[in-house]
Amino acid sequence: MNAQSVEEEVANGISHGIGLVGAMIGTPILLLAAFHHGNIPFLVGTIIFTTTMLLVYLASTLYHSWPNTHTKSLLQLLDH
Repeated sequence: MNAQSVEEEVANGISHGIGLVGAMIGTPILLLAAFHHGNIPFLVGTIIFTTTMLLVYLASTLYHSWPNTHTKSLLQLLDH
């Protein structure tokens, strides 16, 4: 797996979870701003950006929070 201590994994899980919450808060704000901008390509780009931002933070939070099992190895593929 990796050489990080349990404490480091917990800290990573917490910090990436905080990032996920921030992304969840920011996503509707960004989408609303893009919608009001009135430019379809800008809105599509914002949708792609916010979706991938949410998925990256979710994958990373799950990976760093999961116990050392085969599932963690699969989550590592999504995180890295």
